[in-house]
Amino acid sequence: MRTGSFRIKSGASQIKGGPQLPNIINHKAGGTRVMPRFHQFDNQNVPITRPIVTANSEHEGAQSRQTRQAQPLAPLPQNLDFDADMCMDELLKTLENNPLSQTIEVYIRAALDAQTVIFWQEVPNLQLLYSPTLKITCQHTEGIVGNAFFTRQLSSAASGQEHPAFKPEFDGKFCPNNSPVMVFPIIDYNNSIMGICLAIRPSGSQPFTKAMENFCQWFTRKLRSLTRWVKPKKDFSIHLLDVTQIQRTDQYLKTTLGKIASFFSCRAAEIWKLDKTSGEMTCFSDDVVLVNQDASGIAGNCLLKTTVVNCPKCQLHAYYNPTSDGNLNEAVLAYPITESQANTAYCVILRGPQSNSIFTAEDEEFLKQAAPHYVLSLENANTFSMADDEFQHVHMERESLGALLEVAELLGNQRDKDKLLLTIMEKGRQLTNADRCALFIVNDDKDKLITSFQNGLENAITIPINKGIAGHTYAERTIMNITDAYENQYFDPTTDKETGYRTRSILSVPIYNNRTEIIGVTEMINKNDNKPFTQWDINVIQIFNVFAGISLENVFLYKEAQEKGEQLRSLLDVSFSITKREDVQRLLKDILSNARKQINAECSSLFLLDETSDSLTSYIADGGTLPPNLPLSSGIVAYCAKSKKGIINNDVYHSPEFNRTVDISTGFKTNSLLAVPVLSGSGELIGVVEMVNKVDNCFNNKDLEIVQNFAVLSSVAIENDRLKGIATNGSADVEMSKWITEPERTLTDQIPAKLKLTEEQQKVASSLNFFSPDFRGINHIRELFYLFSKFNILRDFKISNELFFRFIYKIRSTYNDVPYHNWMHACDVTEYVAYELKTSGFDEMLSPLEKFALLLSAVCHDANHEGFNNIFNIKAQTPLGLLFKDTSVMETHHLTVSIDILSDDSYNLIYSLSEEDTKKMWQMMIQNILATDMAKHFEMIKTTKALVDAGEFDLNKEEHRRIAMSLLLKVADISNVSRPFELADNWCDILNVEFYRQGDLEKATGIGLTSPLNDREHPDKPKSQIGFYNFVCLPLYNVVATIFPKLQVNADSVKSNLAVWMELAEKKKKEDEAKAAAAGAAQPAPAPAAK
Repeated sequence: MRTGSFRIKSGASQIKGGPQLPNIINHKAGGTRVMPRFHQFDNQNVPITRPIVTANSEHEGAQSRQTRQAQPLAPLPQNLDFDADMCMDELLKTLENNPLSQTIEVYIRAALDAQTVIFWQEVPNLQLLYSPTLKITCQHTEGIVGNAFFTRQLSSAASGQEHPAFKPEFDGKFCPNNSPVMVFPIIDYNNSIMGICLAIRPSGSQPFTKAMENFCQWFTRKLRSLTRWVKPKKDFSIHLLDVTQIQRTDQYLKTTLGKIASFFSCRAAEIWKLDKTSGEMTCFSDDVVLVNQDASGIAGNCLLKTTVVNCPKCQLHAYYNPTSDGNLNEAVLAYPITESQANTAYCVILRGPQSNSIFTAEDEEFLKQAAPHYVLSLENANTFSMADDEFQHVHMERESLGALLEVAELLGNQRDKDKLLLTIMEKGRQLTNADRCALFIVNDDKDKLITSFQNGLENAITIPINKGIAGHTYAERTIMNITDAYENQYFDPTTDKETGYRTRSILSVPIYNNRTEIIGVTEMINKNDNKPFTQWDINVIQIFNVFAGISLENVFLYKEAQEKGEQLRSLLDVSFSITKREDVQRLLKDILSNARKQINAECSSLFLLDETSDSLTSYIADGGTLPPNLPLSSGIVAYCAKSKKGIINNDVYHSPEFNRTVDISTGFKTNSLLAVPVLSGSGELIGVVEMVNKVDNCFNNKDLEIVQNFAVLSSVAIENDRLKGIATNGSADVEMSKWITEPERTLTDQIPAKLKLTEEQQKVASSLNFFSPDFRGINHIRELFYLFSKFNILRDFKISNELFFRFIYKIRSTYNDVPYHNWMHACDVTEYVAYELKTSGFDEMLSPLEKFALLLSAVCHDANHEGFNNIFNIKAQTPLGLLFKDTSVMETHHLTVSIDILSDDSYNLIYSLSEEDTKKMWQMMIQNILATDMAKHFEMIKTTKALVDAGEFDLNKEEHRRIAMSLLLKVADISNVSRPFELADNWCDILNVEFYRQGDLEKATGIGLTSPLNDREHPDKPKSQIGFYNFVCLPLYNVVATIFPKLQVNADSVKSNLAVWMELAEKKKKEDEAKAAAAGAAQPAPAPAAK
């Protein structure tokens, strides 16, 4: 009974990216239909019109879910119900452009309506089956596929799990549950299994039918007869033509081996050679390497046993050796060649397949055909290289004599030392066909060799005169031709280790000058043909070095003449600049830069002596960053300063005096150092000039002499500048030098180290507990630096430390030595203004210019106060009283003095302001300082209170902010009343001294007391303070607290102090009453009246 029928008609559909398949028309109930489908292939949806083989209604039911036992291939039916010839034609067309495995998988998948078809290719040498699609292997006895290989028969099952050979751990990877399977062998014309075809239908599908089995048997038989002509499609002839071109061995290794690896799609290709006579093995890969037989690994096994090796994991091979086979556990294919010569054997090795996980039978077949051609090509390359080397050698010797004359002319015309050295090295290398040339020059002290390495080290290094092969050549005045440098006792491998270069052969020849003195050594390194240097090379370099010696000597003389001239010009230029230039820092920078360039140092620095800290402060740097200050207690520079002698040290890390902390903190590496003291005319130390790291050389006595000359010029420039400073600024510059280092002078965002308040002092200077007399002297300057920096005034307005110090020094000098209105009072008022700004938060509302104006007003508000108030000056008709009679006398005078100072460029803190901001600054200062006139006190309070009460006072308005600023300065001017009572009482005593001083003068001049407070003979401190607090202070503090609620604390402090004064007044009143009563009781009774 026929279990199914199908017919294949002519015609084919073109498959994009895949094989061409016939249209299969399914016959059922007299009708026909074509069923196009889409199958996933090569990651593309490929439209396939595929043959569909289906069962008819007589399909065997009993066997539908049972395993079909393996059977021999039955004879095909005599009358096939399809056009077999046309079907085979389409198959052949498909094979023309596609691999066999791919064609089988797609063709069978379409024909059997299978979900998956896997072709397992036989790899005989591996005894494995391999799937190019899945890139996995299968043992010959493993699972369903292995069973088909072993039995050589077709078999099928309703599901993979029901097949008797099913192995879950292997077959389960690609056979889903309840999926029908069919497997059959593909046998070639030699009756050898080419592979196994496994077809799997979707889960739950009908089992494969008898008709499908018949189709597979027909397919297998036809394909078997065609395998004689089915060959791989790689273009073998073009590849062989490409790799058999005549070329040198080194070119063969670089290009041809790569082409072989690319052709076989593997990581690397190698050719190994065995000399059967000597047993020597050679590996041709990236380089030509001699290999010991014991370490030859898989290649040795292939050569010695003349056997093909195809190993899926090289590390599992019995002859694996990591030295020759590497550390990658990859597939290896080795094929031996023994026909080329009787005493020589070769093998070609492929490593690491890229497209597959193993090398396939197809790879073996290709390598078998190609290997003899590869070997022949290599032998031709070796023969050609030998002939070419001989030709080049003869040609080079002929060229060398002519080149020597050309070199002699070239060297004789060269005057640039660096270019001459490069020319000598390059020409010497060319004449001897060396890979590199090293040139060693003897230094001036004849104790060192200075090296220049072409294509080696970036910087020159210095070695002892007796070290290494060059040192031995110099010391023995001999030529050294060394075949293996590492076998020579004088060779120093340090440079090789540092650079990773491998030195093999060396030709070392001395260079003589015209006085037969050795001035250098040339070393030719590694002859390019990997052979020793010849006698011809020695002769050529001896002649060459004669020309080189003459040229070097001429360049040295020429350079020395140039240097002398340049030094003289630099010294003259700097000397002229000293007499003309005003900016000493720029002048010293020029001096330092000229000195550094003259001796070719990497960087240089000028340190100035700071006696107050017993250290050397870094002032100027050239060629690098400014180094840190240096203590006089340790270090080479400190030793130079203390000894007042110049020092040269070309190996500082082996010097016990060297202070390594500087290098550690900066990350800079000091190799060599030259230090020279800068001395005054009287021999006193001013500072030290330091030169660091001579470029391409070592410091010498000539360098020391040059730097000493420039140090003298530095001394003159510094002393001249100090004299000019004293003449221009008096003692300010002398005083400033004690507290501000030279580098700190130009800073605007960093307080000088010696002018910083301690943390405890900063807390006091930001509180009500500040008592200005405790900060006398330098601490007042520190206080102002702190307060102005606190509000970023110096930074924002580009005020350098030097300028601010000069200003403070100048404005301080205008304050007279009077009891109260002195410099101490100015600093007290400034501190209170800063305290108010921070406490109230007003500093957040003010612009930087407004804060600057308020603080500056506080510093200047009593400049040149003589200790007498406005009333006295008017009544006594003093010059100031007459000059400013109808204005605020003393306040106008304070402004005049301050404006005069700020208009001087030496003290102009507002130099950076625009024209508009400058006008605003003057307006605010004038308004603030005039507001401190007590004659305007009550009117100002009244006006402000009215604005506040009316709700019209608005700090967002500029005019109202200016009123608030003036009020804060007025509060600060009488701030003593709000400080802790002990401080307020002390200030009261100080103020009374000034009042009594004025009162004494008023009595002496006869103008009368202008105030009861000035009467020394009738003091009443509590009473005077009660009136002052009630009528002057509290109204002001209350209106300010209304504007700034956070300042209510100050008004409360005034009230607290007032309460104390009232207690003291009451106590004094009782004491006075008690004294009066006691005095009355002590008087005698009056005598009775006479009658």
